[in-house]
Amino acid sequence: MEYSTQRKYKNFLIDRKFQLSYIAFFVFYGLLAAFGAMFIIGGIQKAMFDKIFLDADANASPMLLLEFLKAIEKIGISISVFIFFYSLLGAFFALLFSHRISGPLIALQKHICRLKDGDYLTKISLRKGDELKVLEKELNELTDILKNRK
Repeated sequence: MEYSTQRKYKNFLIDRKFQLSYIAFFVFYGLLAAFGAMFIIGGIQKAMFDKIFLDADANASPMLLLEFLKAIEKIGISISVFIFFYSLLGAFFALLFSHRISGPLIALQKHICRLKDGDYLTKISLRKGDELKVLEKELNELTDILKNRK
């Protein structure tokens, strides 16, 4: 029996609404933290600028000012790159974790619908490592109890 990798990736978004909102939540707060860090770094840079150029002698070197501005530009670029890659990484992990949560929930929901329809022969089987393994065991025991009562 050949296993198709296409099916594995095709159903990665099981519950789109839940998973995409989970990703948006994770990325939003990650970006909020990153922008907060940028705000703090900007305040530190302004304080450094004021201390170096405003409190010092009026004869501050233009080369020193130019180097300071280049350093600020490099820090800004570094922070921008960090935010971009942090957002991508955050979206990936949020998708991964939301899949591990929504997959078992959808499987449990389908099994409960089968039980309501009177199908007591089918047992639920979650993947190894999925969340809610305890609930899987309890639901299978309930299925056996219902099957024996009928």
